[in-house]
Amino acid sequence: MYRLVIILISIIVLAIIKFIFKINFKEIKDIDKNNKSSELDNITKKLPDDETVCKEILKLLNNTNVKIEKDEQYQSCLYTVFNNKITLGKFTSDYIRVQTIAHECLHSVQSKRILLSNFIISNIYIFYFIIFIILRILKINIYANITFPVFIILSMLQFALRAYLENDAMTKAKYVAKEYLENTKQCSNEEIEKLMSKYDQINQMGIPTTNFILLAKNIIKIMIFSIL
Repeated sequence: MYRLVIILISIIVLAIIKFIFKINFKEIKDIDKNNKSSELDNITKKLPDDETVCKEILKLLNNTNVKIEKDEQYQSCLYTVFNNKITLGKFTSDYIRVQTIAHECLHSVQSKRILLSNFIISNIYIFYFIIFIILRILKINIYANITFPVFIILSMLQFALRAYLENDAMTKAKYVAKEYLENTKQCSNEEIEKLMSKYDQINQMGIPTTNFILLAKNIIKIMIFSIL
């Protein structure tokens, strides 16, 4: 009964949050689909290659000691704090690359204490979850009255750190992208405003959706924990 209550509460919480923030995954996919090979893509094709854009945005942020690596196996970008590196992947749409690169560049100038804490806590959290599953498979006593509350605390802490970092970068990325576009003088003011309008639309849907996904992943793990 106890497990069933936790599962039902978890499902209800996710449903309520999805309703409140009007999370619609289909609309997000449609935004990207409707803009592929569009006018917006043509605007950003005037800009330099991804590595040059990344270097110039980092210079704008006064942070030029970040390593940059191109890897088309990725579909986007990734900043890793432990080696201070931005990995640039292959973008599904050209128009989004400036804001996405700006997003990862912003991660590189965030508090190293928070970034490292997020990296450490996230890895402890995943390791804890994996070890728990292994112990349950081996039918070893896990003292659920202790391990379960600890897991919930870890889950909350991991979500708080990750959500803070992502929200901060997503909110500021548009403004950094705009400043970069204005400095390059490769695009007209009208073209920049068109891109900014689309970035606004993406953020309005993307920020709550990202938070929902982060929260949902943790709640699903809590549900699995309680079932096992």
